[in-house]
This record gives sequence, structure tokens and C-alpha cells, in this order.
Amino acid sequence: MKDYTILPISAVKLFKPKDLYILTGMYLSAYSSRSSGDTISTNITQKQLAELTGVDEEYIRKRFMPRLKKSGFCNVECRQTDYTTKRNTYWLPNPKRNFRIIRSGLFRDSDLSSEEKSVLIGLYCNCINDTYRFDLSDVQMAERLGISRGTYLKYKKSLSAKGIICSGEEHSNLLDYEHPNALLLIYPHLGYDFQEYKETAGFIDPKIYPYWQTQV
Repeated sequence: MKDYTILPISAVKLFKPKDLYILTGMYLSAYSSRSSGDTISTNITQKQLAELTGVDEEYIRKRFMPRLKKSGFCNVECRQTDYTTKRNTYWLPNPKRNFRIIRSGLFRDSDLSSEEKSVLIGLYCNCINDTYRFDLSDVQMAERLGISRGTYLKYKKSLSAKGIICSGEEHSNLLDYEHPNALLLIYPHLGYDFQEYKETAGFIDPKIYPYWQTQV
């Protein structure tokens, strides 16, 4: 398994958080195999995907996979591996820009539920440009994610309690004066550089944000 994967930002327009999270797991298992580099492929099974993400295999089989195929996001090839077994290969878009970096540690993080991880990835895809900040209202963000406002607020609250979402009002040294009302994602398994998160997390009081006592 790779240390990190890209995830096209465009995927957030096609998939709700739970499916976006599963799709990220597919990307983590995918590798380049065509000379053009425009796609990467994976033949991860539904069982393997369930083990990686912690999402029920039945949900992946009955809900996610039909939606993935219907979306037209990727190409699917079914290959006969032996006399009795068929296996799908998924050809996923591999853009050179407009993507996010998700590190494999997110899938191993036992302090977050799969639902929290799903919303976190959705938030990251909606951040301003190449930052970790978002300044959409609760109603706007819920609409972007395709979930109810109540569901969004539930996970916004839990991620805030774990120190993953914070505001410039709480920590003036993190304030972005171009986006003074923006909220900030501080999580070690997003983006290229883990050291960047260590430095940022150095500003965070572990008494207020106990999540960082175990993660940094």
C-alpha cells in the first residue's frame, strides 16, 4: 500500500462523504500502469476495500459500486482470473493538478470513525485553493457535501472537539486575514508534509485538543 494518494477535487461534486472516503481507499490501492499516466488502476476487491475503510462490505457492494459505475467517474473492466472467478479492474483519473493528498495514516487512525474521516475528506476537498481553510457557512457546506445540515453539524462538532477543526478566533497566530472567518483543518494525514503539521500543531494546546497528544 502506498504512503499517500491523490484524490481529484472534482470527485466531491459526484460523491457524498461516505462514498468519497471509499473512493479514496480505492485510490490508495491504485498504481500507474499505462504509459499516458492519465489513469491509475486498482483491482482491489470489495472485501479488501471494506477491511481498509471499515465500511460494511454490503454497503460497498449494494450502494457504492452501483453509484460509482453510474457516475462515469472511472472505467471498469471485468476480467476472468480463472475458470470460476472474475475480478474487476478500475481505471481511475490521475490528474496532474486540482487534487488533494490523503495519507495512508488516515485509514489507520482509530481515533476517528469512518464517518468522521468521510466528512474530513469532504471538507478538505472544499478548502480554499491549496490551503487547509474553508469559509463556507454551515448551510453551504452541508449542501456542497450533499448531507443534511444536522448531520454536518454533528461531525463538525466532533472534529472540533478533537482539535481537527479550529478557528483563528481561538488561535490568533493561525488567523488568515484574507479569510478572517475561515475554519482551519489541522490533521497530520492530509497534504504532503507531515512536518508542516507538527509545526502547526505546536500552536495547539493539547489540554484543549487532546487528539494531538496521541497523534503528534
